[in-house]
Amino acid sequence: MSTTENKVIAITGASSSIGKATAKLLALRVQQMNTDKKKVAIAPSRQTMYSRKIINKIITALGCIFVTLLVVFLAATTTAQTRPAMIAPQTQPEQNRRERGNQVINKLTDGAGQPVLDALRQDFPFLADAIVDYSLGEVWSRQGLDDRTRQLATVAAFAAAGNLPQLKIHASYALRLGVTQDELKEIIYLTTVTAGFPRSIDAAQALREVFIAQ
Repeated sequence: MSTTENKVIAITGASSSIGKATAKLLALRVQQMNTDKKKVAIAPSRQTMYSRKIINKIITALGCIFVTLLVVFLAATTTAQTRPAMIAPQTQPEQNRRERGNQVINKLTDGAGQPVLDALRQDFPFLADAIVDYSLGEVWSRQGLDDRTRQLATVAAFAAAGNLPQLKIHASYALRLGVTQDELKEIIYLTTVTAGFPRSIDAAQALREVFIAQ
């Protein structure tokens, strides 16, 4: 084979190799372009999903806020509707409370008045008025208990608390309303359970003074 033919064969082989390499490069380039197109196509889809998640979170938060405001509004409305019924006893005219309080005093003292309350009114008129208006006119004048039961409960409370001056006052009221000495003694004996023997002994001594004064 001549030298010229060898050169032709070599050139032809080189051209074929270059053609194959070029074809491979072109194929890789096309593949890369297709991949880039897919990425570009996918990117908006991911962004859309992220946006939807943000929107869903915002909608959920707004829903929670709306429900909370609705609950608060309903609670406030219910309170406003029921409040007048709860505070109705406290909105009575002061004059009516004062009259009822004075009626209670007259009933307890048989019209003799209350010296301790009168003395208190000289230096502490606001405290004396509060006793008449609230303690007597608002609480004591209620119809849930009869007078005897109310006095027995009051004597028991003052005996357990060790408030001997008030115990003596209300023990006198109780006797005036028909409570017997034996009933009062039972109350004092019961104090050994509710407040102990020292309080019961002090109450017994105070009650004995009331019996002597009677």
